[in-house]
Amino acid sequence: MHLRPSVHPLLLDPIYWRNCLLNLDLGRNELVFQERQDLSTRRAKVAEFLLCSHDGTLLKGLCSRPAWVPGRRPFRVRSVSPSGPLEMDKATLRQGVADFVFQGPDGRPLKDRVLDVVAVVHMAQRVRGIDAKRTNLGDHNVNRADDEFMIAEHLLAWNLLTTLP
Repeated sequence: MHLRPSVHPLLLDPIYWRNCLLNLDLGRNELVFQERQDLSTRRAKVAEFLLCSHDGTLLKGLCSRPAWVPGRRPFRVRSVSPSGPLEMDKATLRQGVADFVFQGPDGRPLKDRVLDVVAVVHMAQRVRGIDAKRTNLGDHNVNRADDEFMIAEHLLAWNLLTTLP
């Protein structure tokens, strides 16, 4: 694996992240999930969510699920900048994959951004109809994932997210 210059190799240390995740209390985080009939169609069901991250930062997002896919479906978690539009990714939905997109505030440190991704993944894995074992991270339209998604992919590969309460 090739590391980009912005990611220090110690940021991929599973022991460091295991300790961070052990101290993470995602069970207390508040979650508001509200169906958005104005955005839903016969092919996609859309809900808005507000999620408190590990440090109380509010993460706002949309969950779009393809309505035509029976049973449990894979999901993608991606983020947009605070000034970017919160909108469903129709290409992801056409593939039969649920789309979770969120925004957090500008200027968050990398560790917090990683834990934001972890919080959204953890929330998404608990949504009815989602296959928790089939997780995709980052935007498929971009050639490289952002650092927080690359690190979160490692956390998934190390099975560290499966131990969250």
